[in-house]
Amino acid sequence: MRLRMMIVDDEGLEREGLEFILKTLMPDRFEIALAENGRRAIEIAEEFYPDIVFMDIKMPGISGLDAARALRDQVPDCRIIFVTAYDDFQYAREALQVGAKDYLLKPVKREKLLELVDQLVSDIAKERRKRQSVLDLKEKIGKISRIAESDCALHLMQGILPSEEHYHLLGMEDANQRSGYCLVVNLPNEIDKQADMKTLIHEHLPHNECVLVSPIVSSHISIFCILQHEIGKHAPYRTQALQNAQALSRILDRSTDSSLHIIGIGSKQFGPSGWTKSYLEANQATRIDSNSKWRFYEDIRKIHAPSQLIELEKQLIQTVLEGNMEQTNKAANEFVTVVFESYGNDLDQIYHILLNVIAILKWELAKSGITAPNFDISNTKVPVAELAETFQAFIQLTSDSLDEMFNHSISALQRTKSFMETHYAEDLTLEMMADMAQLSPFYFSKQFKAAFGQSFVEYLTHLRMEAARELIEQRKYNLKEICFHIGYNSPTYFSRVFKKHYGVAPSEWKSI
Repeated sequence: MRLRMMIVDDEGLEREGLEFILKTLMPDRFEIALAENGRRAIEIAEEFYPDIVFMDIKMPGISGLDAARALRDQVPDCRIIFVTAYDDFQYAREALQVGAKDYLLKPVKREKLLELVDQLVSDIAKERRKRQSVLDLKEKIGKISRIAESDCALHLMQGILPSEEHYHLLGMEDANQRSGYCLVVNLPNEIDKQADMKTLIHEHLPHNECVLVSPIVSSHISIFCILQHEIGKHAPYRTQALQNAQALSRILDRSTDSSLHIIGIGSKQFGPSGWTKSYLEANQATRIDSNSKWRFYEDIRKIHAPSQLIELEKQLIQTVLEGNMEQTNKAANEFVTVVFESYGNDLDQIYHILLNVIAILKWELAKSGITAPNFDISNTKVPVAELAETFQAFIQLTSDSLDEMFNHSISALQRTKSFMETHYAEDLTLEMMADMAQLSPFYFSKQFKAAFGQSFVEYLTHLRMEAARELIEQRKYNLKEICFHIGYNSPTYFSRVFKKHYGVAPSEWKSI
């Protein structure tokens, strides 16, 4: 490792003497530049970028201290050693303030000089190795992140939820709490498949805070735009999505001579299951005839999808989620019949319509904290004779899973309700009760209200207020004692809740 060294001294003999010592005792170790004053040192450093600088302090014009300050700005990593004939504490202190590594008094002893230079060379080597290790690590992380990004995008396209490890590598630990939408690009055949489309997209997309780009699959590339902050459902989201679509179009125009690419834009959806739904929408949008190069699925659907089909889709999803087995089978049969009647032999369109319903159901279940049946969307493209049967099998499987979940939740909810009735004075939380019922907090809260007509908090408050009323009527305890007895820590808050519940303050009830 050959380092660059600069020797700065207004005394020619001092400059050349120090140079001679270093070249003699450490041959071929340094490329050495000489400067006769501070100004010249600053000028040389602009192109030379020294690793080590030996600098006299007192020189005509720009002093060594002022030159050192300038060098700190030009070459922040250089090591500066002051060499001076002045044994002055003030100089030493100022030298340390400008970041000098050492302060040597003239005449400098060879042993001291060699020891210092060896130490500086060792420090520089360690720092460079450390810096290289950091760069190598960043490169490895970058490669891993690119692989994780591709895997994550492919999982979402197939309707398979990515793992927590994927999100951790991508810095998206809060993925389940974020909204996003998908763009699907139908690429022209002549596009250069070797072009680094992923890098181009990341660099040139205007809204690229968190973007997952898939590999090119069957002349398609998918871009999942995950929102950092919640934006409006309609205009602001559409504005951002359109700007990204237009930027994608410009990227493709530069990458191919053809402008025959189509960009489909899915709707904004919540969580990974929702992003899959948005992908299916965007993919379907690229397959529907339109004069526009980029098209929103929401707009295309309104124009092309029969209104009867849209209504039947809503009914089917609703009956599945309600757990109505008989109505679900009837709705599924009617929906499939109308799909085949509407689109005839257009199997590709039928396939994506059915997949869209599957994605919506997975999304709705995920919102309630329920894992959908293990049904790989990527393996559902089957011949026409089996397509309807495969779809209805998924509907049946989902209904069975929900029915099993509902039966489990009813008994679990009853157990938690009974527990609350005997432990209402304890510090009960929704999360604690959901954990006891082995349900997600969201699903527990939803089902608790559906089963008992009150939310968890409302029922807990009801139990405490009933207990408070009975204790007040016994006339054995004061209000403060009653407050603590039923699980509250603040008498003021207890009084406010009691009055809201019964219409009168507890002190007034006591006097009735």
